[in-house]
Amino acid sequence: MDLKKIILQVLEESHLHIPREVYQDMMDYYIQMYKKFRVNQGKRVTDKAYPPRAFNPDFSKLGASFNFVNSLPALPTITLRFTADNGQQFCRFQSGYNSEIQVSLNDPERVYTEVLEHELLHSLQNVLKKHEQQRRSNFDPSLLRKVKKNHNQSRGLPNVKYAGVPRKKFINHYYDWHGYPINSTARRRTTHQNRPIEYYPDLLSSIRSMQRAWVKFAAAHAMDEKAVNSEEKKKNFYLIFSKNVKDNQPYPDYAKNYMPTMASHCFERFKSSGKEFLNMMLAKLYDGFVNKPIPFDYNKFKEIRKETEDEAFQKGNEKLLKQGISEANFVFDKRQLKLDYYDRGDLFRFVEDEKAEEYLDGNTSEYADQAYSEIGLRPKEDKRYNEYLLFPSKIENVVKIFKKIEKLKNSSNLFKRAGEHQSSLIWDGIKKYIYAIYKRALSTQGIPNLDKRWYQNIPTEEREQSRANYYKQIEEYNKKFEDFINGLYTESL
Repeated sequence: MDLKKIILQVLEESHLHIPREVYQDMMDYYIQMYKKFRVNQGKRVTDKAYPPRAFNPDFSKLGASFNFVNSLPALPTITLRFTADNGQQFCRFQSGYNSEIQVSLNDPERVYTEVLEHELLHSLQNVLKKHEQQRRSNFDPSLLRKVKKNHNQSRGLPNVKYAGVPRKKFINHYYDWHGYPINSTARRRTTHQNRPIEYYPDLLSSIRSMQRAWVKFAAAHAMDEKAVNSEEKKKNFYLIFSKNVKDNQPYPDYAKNYMPTMASHCFERFKSSGKEFLNMMLAKLYDGFVNKPIPFDYNKFKEIRKETEDEAFQKGNEKLLKQGISEANFVFDKRQLKLDYYDRGDLFRFVEDEKAEEYLDGNTSEYADQAYSEIGLRPKEDKRYNEYLLFPSKIENVVKIFKKIEKLKNSSNLFKRAGEHQSSLIWDGIKKYIYAIYKRALSTQGIPNLDKRWYQNIPTEEREQSRANYYKQIEEYNKKFEDFINGLYTESL
């Protein structure tokens, strides 16, 4: 079966996608590497630590139209490799029918629900194009019943320009498959929306992001399984989205926090290609979202992520215990840990002894310079030459800061001229100030299972209880941090 027939039977009737069974082994390997990366608290990804692996997905499982895959010299080989950069996820075509896919270990939710399938769809596009090109190369031009005007019969059929893309009238033919100008020496790639190869993979990502958003919306509104699978309810959710795309109708308050931003961005690009194209893609979105089952198990993903986070937490605690640090699970907002160096004199804000204040008076910036230096915190400079201080966010480094201050309290000569007692009080004030910085920077992301339902559209009584639970959990979290820091010393802050 030729490429044109495949497009007519598959792409024009529905949306092209990759069944989960085709790439389940790839997903299993990704999860294995993701767990390793997260548990080891990795930042840098290398081929040695996270080895690429070759797979042979059987695209013939997509249906009868793809049986031609079984007649290829070999099943296409796809090499799966990894990165820690969410912006560097791609599919790169290789020789023959083969491809290389790179996905991020820092982006597990999207990879699990959408990104890996998106990139595999690019691999399938490559297979379709190469197969059709091979078919045309083997075609006997003498079999042509009618030779088109200006067509050289001896050359056979023209080369394949595109595969797995919308109909020709929707494509900007100034660009090739990948978005490079066809009849130009310029090699700069056009914007994403003008790359023909991206239309159907972006549609697929839009469908998956809609499904992901629907699962979260349903969970927030306590829907049972019947309601989650209700075509009528999914249709209403789809209509909220489509009316926003077509008519800029605002999302209602009860849904606006759940509408998929990725699908919105994709369809804004589709909108720029004209009304007919937009309507066609919206129809395919409807079919994929309303009529088709969700191919991923989001609850299973949450279990995988929780197990991984628990294991990472346990391993992190083991590492802390080796350093003499008791169990702690704290996350800080790094934005709150960046201070303008102009305000360094605030370091002594909590020094309340009159003699100590008198000693520091007029020289707070100079003393702060030296104190921060002894603690091990030195100013940095941004691109505009503004100086700032950046406090560490990893708990083991936070502990080092507080232990260093306690050590300096007994060993530093910086404030000794004010007297032993006053020097001790100044270091205590520094400790209180830095503690206040970290307490302010505590992020609720560190609270497991934080009850966030109180700001959602739920019954008033349940909302009030949820709100009380929310603030109680935050209060307990702050107290836990206070106890943790106090536990580092014999004296309380």
